[in-house]
Amino acid sequence: MNESYLIVIPARGRSKRLRNKNIRLFSGKPLLAWTIELALKLPGKHNVVVSTEDKAIAKIAKKYGANVPFLRPVKLAEDKISAVEVMRHIVERLNFKGTVILLQPTSPLRSIDDINQGISLIKKKKNAVISVKKYIHNAKLTTLSKPGEKFIPLSIDNRDIYVPNGAVFIAESEWLVKNNSFYTEDVSIFEMPQNRSIDIDYEYQFLTAENIFKEINSEK
Repeated sequence: MNESYLIVIPARGRSKRLRNKNIRLFSGKPLLAWTIELALKLPGKHNVVVSTEDKAIAKIAKKYGANVPFLRPVKLAEDKISAVEVMRHIVERLNFKGTVILLQPTSPLRSIDDINQGISLIKKKKNAVISVKKYIHNAKLTTLSKPGEKFIPLSIDNRDIYVPNGAVFIAESEWLVKNNSFYTEDVSIFEMPQNRSIDIDYEYQFLTAENIFKEINSEK
């Protein structure tokens, strides 16, 4: 893999459900550090950029080898800001042309193989790619009905359903500038296993991911 990619790692300081999760110690290092180090292991010379509005996070990001060319505007660090908006901001500020990869620090169990699987798809002339995981519950026993309403199954068959796992987002820069969502028919998907698909948003997810991480690394 000789191409140069822009790798964006979003790490805002305003996390609410799990305070300061991006720099909380995870198996001995700030959670953010593991994603930076993984990105730096990708073959080739890539620009690994951390997008943050927080000076303390920026300092930690630089310590572990990432670039922080500027701080993210506070308005782009709100809860409802999407991955596309964060990536597009970096692309436009750096005037980058090419393939952009976004890796959230809240998915510390992803592997280089997972990232490469997404890259192999984008090389097949795809505009954008995201990682997904299989929905593990029986579709016949899942409902969109609200409490108090009749139980209407999501599906009459126990068909395979996939949901985004938040681990890998990849897009061509031109597509990014023009689009506002990774959840459209323009976007291709690839599957990651359940044990690498935890996206940390709550305390139990942090603890679960850390236990799995420690177990995986103890086997190496």
